[in-house]
Amino acid sequence: GAQPLSSKDLKLAKPIIVPVNDRAFALRGKVKEPTIGKIFAVGTKRRNAHFMILEKGTITFKDGLACGTPLNDSTVAFTQRLRELNKKYPAPEDREARQKAIEKEFTDFVARHKDDPCATYAILLGHKRLSPDALLKLIRSASTKIQNDDDVHALKKNLSMGK
Repeated sequence: GAQPLSSKDLKLAKPIIVPVNDRAFALRGKVKEPTIGKIFAVGTKRRNAHFMILEKGTITFKDGLACGTPLNDSTVAFTQRLRELNKKYPAPEDREARQKAIEKEFTDFVARHKDDPCATYAILLGHKRLSPDALLKLIRSASTKIQNDDDVHALKKNLSMGK
């Protein structure tokens, strides 16, 4: 089958190195349209990507999640719903019901955001939470624009190779 992708497999644009002072940093600029951004902490034991949607406004991080702008707040609400489902179905025997509810949450979220970076966020998060078949179906439900995103396209290609 297809091998799951890790954060290190995702394509990165030329990185911007920003110094952090007192646990804060600032980026200023303009984007033509909202787009996915990734933050990697250098010098830490783990190399996890923190995703955010670069859009007009002030983006802050709370509990590792980008918030403070409309699309980022949508991804926070989505992530909170996923956490609630894990709490609702905690037992091992609830695994199938939990997974079905999680897949529905992903499907509904991408349907509401199929042409904006929230869909990209969900798909990239989905590579850790969904079966390869469910993830491929989720990718195919997004707009062509989202499917052609470099990271989503790489993920789709990896999943399709396992078929």
